[in-house]
Amino acid sequence: MAAEEELQIIYGMFTDCWKLYKKYAGIQQAEDIRWEQFVRESDLIAKEYNNSRFVRDLLLATTQERERFEKEFLKAGNDRAKVYLMVEAPGGYSDIIAHRYNTEFTPAAYMASLKTFEHRFDANIQFISPEYAGYYIVSTFQYYAREILK
Repeated sequence: MAAEEELQIIYGMFTDCWKLYKKYAGIQQAEDIRWEQFVRESDLIAKEYNNSRFVRDLLLATTQERERFEKEFLKAGNDRAKVYLMVEAPGGYSDIIAHRYNTEFTPAAYMASLKTFEHRFDANIQFISPEYAGYYIVSTFQYYAREILK
């Protein structure tokens, strides 16, 4: 039964972080009042879950690097371009689950970020070995251009 209770708490964390993200999507630090509200609400969520590492990672995932990615994804969408996200990780999701990557995110937070990008921006996420990254970029562009020019 403890496992079920723990899952309910984790579900609550994801839900609260998603609501926060949805409410403040696209916010920038220059928007002083809204940014302060975002920070206050983030703090409240963290306190609600006793500042657990998991909830802090989820909250971090809603802010760190997201602004940069979102600007690029929104720009691409405005230009009616497809969004591709290439992750140099040959093991794909296995690398994430086993925490074989260079980021401060926990596997759950990393996965949450990728899935959010996938669903919110219709991003095509591909895990590629670094030695094949160049080939992937060139072939993706070639076939994309070919379809556009038909």
